[in-house]
Amino acid sequence: MVYIQESFPGREDGSYTILFGDEKIGSLISAIHATSIRMGSELERLITELANTIDDRNLDAFFNKTLQPGVYVIPKKTMRDKRLRFDQQPDAIVVNVTQNSCKIIEIKLGDAFDTKKAAGEVENLKRYADKLNRATTYRVSYAICMWYAKDKAAVIYGFKGTISPAEALTGAEFCQMVGIAYNAINDRIAQNQAANRQFLFQKVHELRGKYFWD
Repeated sequence: MVYIQESFPGREDGSYTILFGDEKIGSLISAIHATSIRMGSELERLITELANTIDDRNLDAFFNKTLQPGVYVIPKKTMRDKRLRFDQQPDAIVVNVTQNSCKIIEIKLGDAFDTKKAAGEVENLKRYADKLNRATTYRVSYAICMWYAKDKAAVIYGFKGTISPAEALTGAEFCQMVGIAYNAINDRIAQNQAANRQFLFQKVHELRGKYFWD
C-alpha cells in the first residue's frame, strides 16, 4: 500500500515552499505529491499480483507462440527484456492467445491532460505498437485506460479527442479483458485512504498553531 508518511518529509526547498512561503507546508505538499505519483506504480503492482502474467520465465513462449490458450498481462518489469524494450515502455501489454492479439495499454489514474501531452502519449503508443508488430506475428493494437472513468466517452474527452472509441478503455473494461475483479483492486487501494487522511489531518493540526488561533 502507498502511504504519505513513507514519503514524508518531502522537499523543503521545492516549488511548494515557494508557493506557500513555508518550508513545513512545502514539505508536506511535496510528500503528498510524491505519494500520488507512486499510486500509479501501486496500481501496476496490484494488476500484476492478480492477473495471469508473462514474466521472464515464459517470455520465450510468448515470442514462440507456445503459450497455453488464455489472456495474459505482460507487466512493465518484463518489458525490460531487450526484445520488448522499445522507446518508452507502456504500462501493460494484454495478450489474448485465442484471438492472436496484443493490446498495448497505458493506464492513467487521473483524467487531466493537456492536448500536447495527450498527443505525445498516443504517439509513443503508436511507435511501440509498430515495433512490436514487426517483432511478433500477433495482431497489435493500443489503448488508453483511465482507471476511474465511467465510460469510453469520458476517456476520449479526458484525452482531448486524440483517441477513438476502440482505443479507449475504462478500468472496469480493462479488468474484464484480463479476468480480474475491478472492485477488488479499488478496495485494496481504499485500504490506505483512512491512514493517509489521518496523517494529513495530524500534520495540518501541527501547523495550525503557527498561522491560526481559536
